[in-house]
Amino acid sequence: MKTPIYITENFKPGIYYDFNQFKNNSPDTTSIYIDSIHTDKIRVMIWSEEKEKNVLLDNKSVYAVHDGNFLLKATKMGFYELKREGLDFYFFGQIAPKFTIKGNTMTPDLGSGRRYRSGLEWLCFQIQYLF
Repeated sequence: MKTPIYITENFKPGIYYDFNQFKNNSPDTTSIYIDSIHTDKIRVMIWSEEKEKNVLLDNKSVYAVHDGNFLLKATKMGFYELKREGLDFYFFGQIAPKFTIKGNTMTPDLGSGRRYRSGLEWLCFQIQYLF
């Protein structure tokens, strides 16, 4: 197996804008700052020369980020810490359930018999890559 993400022990810091950059461990080396003070919402900041200050990085515009300490997976719902165990990558994240509307009734469509509690669901996601 020669895919860089599977043979490296050290991910390069920066912004991985897409899966190919991540797979090849070749991020854009823009410096980032991870604000994890608010544990319910991790924020990633980058320096803006134009604004001369740190600005929020849009989680919908990147695949993953790494600041040298934390590797984060970007999703529509936010950033979540990405862990590697052997050849598998995992993250715990939130999803917003889809709803089916029939008449005046809105029913959550969670598939596979999961029950809807309220609000967002926390799930463990396994990322399956092709070597």
